[in-house]
Amino acid sequence: MFSGWGEGYAAFTYSKEQIPVVKQYIINQKEHHHKTTFAEEYRQFILDNGGEINEAYFLKD
Repeated sequence: MFSGWGEGYAAFTYSKEQIPVVKQYIINQKEHHHKTTFAEEYRQFILDNGGEINEAYFLKD
């Protein structure tokens, strides 16, 4: 049993056709996060894709 993960985790993939969009996102990421924090964006991404958020573990150090 692998014990490196917390009690909950997620993994997301992108198709080959989405590479240009992902590249552009990375290029603009610094400017983008001046408007929206990573935590806000990640939270919305999870919810938009049908995921659930356990606040006890969400982006905790």
